[in-house]
Amino acid sequence: MSLYDNIKCPVCGETFHDGDDVVTCPECGTPHHRECYKKLGKCVNTSLHNTDYLFNRESESNASTPKTEANNADVFYSPDKVGEETESLKTCPVCNEKIPTDASTCPNCGARQQNAASGQFTFPFATNQNNGANSEIENSSDKIDGVKLKDAAIVLGVNPLKYLIKFKKNRKINWNWSAFIFGPYYFFFRKLYLPGTIALAIQIACRLIVYTFFSKELTSVMNSFEKVFNIKDASQQLDAMTKLSQTAEYGKAMLASVIIMSAIAVIHFVSALIADSIYRKKVINIVKTVDEKLENNEAFSLAGSLMEMYDHDMSTDEIRNQLIARQGGVSVFAPLIALLAVNIISGFLP
Repeated sequence: MSLYDNIKCPVCGETFHDGDDVVTCPECGTPHHRECYKKLGKCVNTSLHNTDYLFNRESESNASTPKTEANNADVFYSPDKVGEETESLKTCPVCNEKIPTDASTCPNCGARQQNAASGQFTFPFATNQNNGANSEIENSSDKIDGVKLKDAAIVLGVNPLKYLIKFKKNRKINWNWSAFIFGPYYFFFRKLYLPGTIALAIQIACRLIVYTFFSKELTSVMNSFEKVFNIKDASQQLDAMTKLSQTAEYGKAMLASVIIMSAIAVIHFVSALIADSIYRKKVINIVKTVDEKLENNEAFSLAGSLMEMYDHDMSTDEIRNQLIARQGGVSVFAPLIALLAVNIISGFLP
């Protein structure tokens, strides 16, 4: 028989079975599935930790009714009733996960909760990160160029552990697969607008130079392609295409295409090498700039806007963390806008 036979996990509501990976809260002893505990980020009875509440493994017959005797060590909250009795869980409107009612931010996605009481800021670690490592970063006194790891993680927002490891090594040249695959658009995703714009400008400039230098050949080949595609007979179309591929204009047009593709590949390659170094400087600069503005009272208007948005007073630390998080993180729309701009500009090229 399982130690927690007939007892349900307070997070998912499923009854514990033999072989289940069960962990207990070190403070009150409440059992959880390990994955449920990781997902929630803390004990479901955290709100009771400032009381004398202790979980008591009683029989199912005694579990249906919470005890209230003076002997607090005998107090029992049934796991299948704890969410209802203590109202300790609510649904995050962003990720739809169950989170503590008093949470100011979602432990799962980091989203700020409406009507939440002012409390400690929880920075948005990715959900697939190790909670132990997250806690280590949050409590770490290590710094990167004078910036605490926790503050850098707030700026990063997505995949902070991966980048913090790179940032601590402080290599001028590193390899970033995302930057290699997506090139300039990676910079826009990470809100590195200046390097992203420069990379796209170089890419467009290369295309413009090549198109200008090979304009006659490219125009001739495009016109020939149009004629070939208008031929209805398949055999005649194939013969026309074969003759076109043997012309000097076609050879130069293919050379122009190779040059353009090579230029784009070089831009992606260079982006992959320098992206982490550029991003590191950006992260550090955001934290230091926010601190300078707070010291000079330049962030007063922004702080007022934040308190008005969340409809409650905020501590200085909470305001600081929110300002840092707003300038950091990622943007899904920025690379899409950049791609749209490139397509519009490309329409005007020869």
